[in-house]
Amino acid sequence: MKSSRLPYILLTALLAGILQSFLPWWTLTFAAAAVAIYNKLKRRRDIFWSGFWGIALLWTAYVLFIDLQTRAILSPKLGALLGLPAYPPSAWVVTALLGGITGGLAALTGYYLKRIFVKERKGYFIDGAQQQIFFVRSKSITNPMGIICGAKAISIRQITPH
Repeated sequence: MKSSRLPYILLTALLAGILQSFLPWWTLTFAAAAVAIYNKLKRRRDIFWSGFWGIALLWTAYVLFIDLQTRAILSPKLGALLGLPAYPPSAWVVTALLGGITGGLAALTGYYLKRIFVKERKGYFIDGAQQQIFFVRSKSITNPMGIICGAKAISIRQITPH
């Protein structure tokens, strides 16, 4: 596990834990997607694994907490329901996998939502009124109609008439 993913894993687990204490289980998808929208990771696999491990960590800790509170009567029943052996760690692994896959896919969804609205713009545009050319190399937010809302100009050159 990369150390650069660790803050996002912990943030996903914390946010999903807060949401799940008041709302249904599927709100973990909102937490994983929200963290994926605001993180700085570039690769899709890093995004997926940070969501996966964040939710898997949360759900494993929650199942262990419930097993300690109930003296491990939940895990054998869950294992029997899923057709697993009556050995508690098998239910822990299945719970972590199901939650992790859900969290990873939700994080990828958040990543792709971010890519819809935030695009890398490279190139230039010309301001005809000022007769200046702006060279742009930064991230800009594009609204759904394709209009650039927040581009930052790196250099400005005056257009000289020939």
